[in-house]
Amino acid sequence: MALETASFIDGLNSSNPAATDALAQADDHLRLIKAAIKATFPNITGAVTLTQAQINALADTVPAPSGTVMLFRQTSAPLGWVKNTSDDNAAIRVVSGSVSSGGSNGFSNSFNTDFTISGTTGGSGTLSTSASTTGSTTLSVSQIPSHSHDITESFTKEDNNFTAGSQRPLRENSVNLGNYTVTTTSTGGGGGHTHSIPALSIPTHTHSFSDTHNFDVKYVDVIVCTKS
Repeated sequence: MALETASFIDGLNSSNPAATDALAQADDHLRLIKAAIKATFPNITGAVTLTQAQINALADTVPAPSGTVMLFRQTSAPLGWVKNTSDDNAAIRVVSGSVSSGGSNGFSNSFNTDFTISGTTGGSGTLSTSASTTGSTTLSVSQIPSHSHDITESFTKEDNNFTAGSQRPLRENSVNLGNYTVTTTSTGGGGGHTHSIPALSIPTHTHSFSDTHNFDVKYVDVIVCTKS
């Protein structure tokens, strides 16, 4: 009687035992089959209730514990998941604490619609100021515009033929008197000055404003599903 060696189901030979073999090694074949099955399914401790179709579809499902909630970018829920239809046209908010929901305006209504903001500013009261003067200011020399003063002076020389103190124009034989610097007399007190500020009164008035915004945000649709 032929007896193969197998560690798992795939090692079993469906041709063994042959019809002509004796029954002496039948128990060896039974022990081999049971050992291969247990080695192949080591964690099966109860009844498996899935159908062959469900087992075959496991390769196409997203593995997750029952009750897990996930987002999928597709119209229908994956196999083994249930689509949540209670939330529609809603945004996703990321939080660090407990999850919740809120708000009342839909996504499209908030981000894909023209919004016009308009109104009028308040206009109560009158703005008034009292008449006053600026502080006193004294101009320094550097602040005074550059200028000069012209001085015209006739110089004469005393002549011995005249009474002392009398004068006459210089003659050709007059003595050269040389160059003289003439300084004008000073005037002004050097005091400061002020400027008057009239009283102001701005009557009550308003300003109107209006502006339109369109937050046409680019988006992709997703669905919320719960693992069965």
